[in-house]
Amino acid sequence: MPVNALQMSDFQFFLILLGILIIALLALLLFRPRSKSPEQETVSRELYKTIVAQNEIMRLELAAKEQEIRETQAALAARDQSILHLQDQLGHQQQDWAAARKQLQTEFENLANRLLEEKSQRFTEQNARNLQQVLHPLREKSRSLKKM
Repeated sequence: MPVNALQMSDFQFFLILLGILIIALLALLLFRPRSKSPEQETVSRELYKTIVAQNEIMRLELAAKEQEIRETQAALAARDQSILHLQDQLGHQQQDWAAARKQLQTEFENLANRLLEEKSQRFTEQNARNLQQVLHPLREKSRSLKKM
């Protein structure tokens, strides 16, 4: 469950406030006059031990939460770096694709022009041959008519 920095800050503040309250309570218990009965003294010592134990538990929990925050921040920084790297790669790939597309388009145009030129050349040659075939008999007839 993600915890944002503001919530953790409030939690830390609560723990610090609770720690101060525990210390104040301990100071009050330690420095007040000792006119207690042995049973009260035993209860006070047990209360003191309980408070110290709770304080230690909260301190350990706080340290664990702080470690969790550091790890989460490190993971977030690593993910941000990964995103930047992937964006950079994507930009390079897009440039490569655009260059390849332009090159292919140029090659296609050159090929199409070459094919068109070849077809035009063949068409011209074929038309010349066909025209020659049609005109040759007419020339022969024209020559034979001139000879007559």
